[in-house]
Amino acid sequence: MKTINVYEFNELNDEAKENSIIGMINNFYNNIDYENLSLAMQKVVDGNERTKTPWFTPEGFYFDCRDEIIEDIKANKDCRDEIIEDIKANKYHFTEKGEFI
Repeated sequence: MKTINVYEFNELNDEAKENSIIGMINNFYNNIDYENLSLAMQKVVDGNERTKTPWFTPEGFYFDCRDEIIEDIKANKDCRDEIIEDIKANKYHFTEKGEFI
């Protein structure tokens, strides 16, 4: 049986917090649904589109929307709890390499 440790954002060390923030930024950037972004994030996207530098969008999210992203991570607790319940119900599995599918 595979053991999964789950932590609240505030329980993570600084490196793990940064990885969580960067992971969330990558998720926003790779799955941009402009209409569902906050106004602050839309402003970052618009500014980078205006200057024809969309590759700076993740950096803009990091510096201009960091507090908002942290709040989003904290707010995803309910989603995380649902995933844990699905794992317990064997709806997800781990590969031999330990990858979650």
